[in-house]
Amino acid sequence: MKHPFEGLKVLDFCWVVIGPMTTRYFSDYGATVIRVESGLRPDVIRHGLPFAGNKPGVNRSGYWANYNSGKLGLSLNMSDHRAREIAFKLATEWADVITENFTPGTIEKWGLSYDKIKNKNPGVVMFSASMLGRGGPYDAQPGFGPVLTALSGHTNFTGWPDRVPVSPYGAYTDFLVPYLA
Repeated sequence: MKHPFEGLKVLDFCWVVIGPMTTRYFSDYGATVIRVESGLRPDVIRHGLPFAGNKPGVNRSGYWANYNSGKLGLSLNMSDHRAREIAFKLATEWADVITENFTPGTIEKWGLSYDKIKNKNPGVVMFSASMLGRGGPYDAQPGFGPVLTALSGHTNFTGWPDRVPVSPYGAYTDFLVPYLA
């Protein structure tokens, strides 16, 4: 049976929840996804419970395995120019879609801006998901789900009217975005 995204090639620079869940859906529907990660700075979700056999380890997290199932992995130290050259070649000669969810300016610092890539790969689509967008007064503010849940006011309509606001468990907003991406 042919899957809807079969033949689509995704170069995934995402980490933690929002990006990996989004690209997991690409993988689930047949896309080839290469997840790029640094061995020097592994995804923080690799340290999230539960662990296989209740033994901690970077390759034992159930969260990480769930969000990244079906993907290929590539370890690149993006502070090394040779790694950036490999990433640029994949972005310009292989990828149909590129995903990243870093603080704005990070991917550009690596020489992987959308404008630079589309000059060599005009059909490429880029998905960027930073906490407070790109180009606004707070775009450089790093963070993830729990921070955005509070900033968006979501905590003010959960809980009870006569008590302080209550944040839902986990990175609530990070779990919503992949359905809307």
